[in-house]
Amino acid sequence: MTSASHDTPPLSISQSVMRGRDMAEDLDRLVEAGETKVAPMASSLRLIGAEAAARLIRERGLTSSSYHAGLRILDLDDAAADQAIRAAIVDAAAVGAPSVSVSAGGAGGRKPSEADEIYVARLRRAAPLARELGVRFGVEPLHPLLCENGYIHSLRHGAEVAAQVEGCQVVLDTAHLFWDRELYADIERHVGLIGLIQLGQLSRPDLAEKRWVRAPLHDGAVPMADILHALHAAGYRGDYEHENLLAGDMSREARVASVRADAQWFRALW
Repeated sequence: MTSASHDTPPLSISQSVMRGRDMAEDLDRLVEAGETKVAPMASSLRLIGAEAAARLIRERGLTSSSYHAGLRILDLDDAAADQAIRAAIVDAAAVGAPSVSVSAGGAGGRKPSEADEIYVARLRRAAPLARELGVRFGVEPLHPLLCENGYIHSLRHGAEVAAQVEGCQVVLDTAHLFWDRELYADIERHVGLIGLIQLGQLSRPDLAEKRWVRAPLHDGAVPMADILHALHAAGYRGDYEHENLLAGDMSREARVASVRADAQWFRALW
């Protein structure tokens, strides 16, 4: 890797990492950490509206890397899913996010092929609006432990779904996919369909105890540097998002310091 600053990939911080009282405080913490890009969350945006959220982001000189819509599409019926996806696209466009995460949700007793058919059909119906507003879809595979939250568990499966929908790409979260022995091969095969990387690390001792607990990016069970180097070697040049949700009882100062340290570690890789 080169150390030249212009080769350092863009880094964004998920709003969920900052854990303030509201969106305004989350954004203030992000600015305090010295960062300029954010991935806003629907849970906060919906409390104040997309226009107000966009104003808060703009006033702080920030830009959006993606919009975390918080959807579980397969948990809804057709009409509700269509409405929710379209609303998420509009909100993403309002805050200037180039992509919106459209999580599948659990299969709900369906076979994976049946779940794929419904998921793809719902995304396809909303694709014209997404294209019109300049927003891409992001399909995020989740760790098998979280199968009730999402039935897609591998980069390969996510790519198969994304390839069937115009303007759809895969969100690769390192904490959710590091376990897959085919990950590195799939990165090479499907790098053209990867639209966003989310950085997540897991505590090795806690994982040994079957607990899902985050750890600093540089120190955990996820071989973070290896995965990022493999992505770069395969040709990935998109955004990276820090989405490492550390414990909620940290002080503001400790949380800001943690984000700074993780960001410094990330940028030193390049």
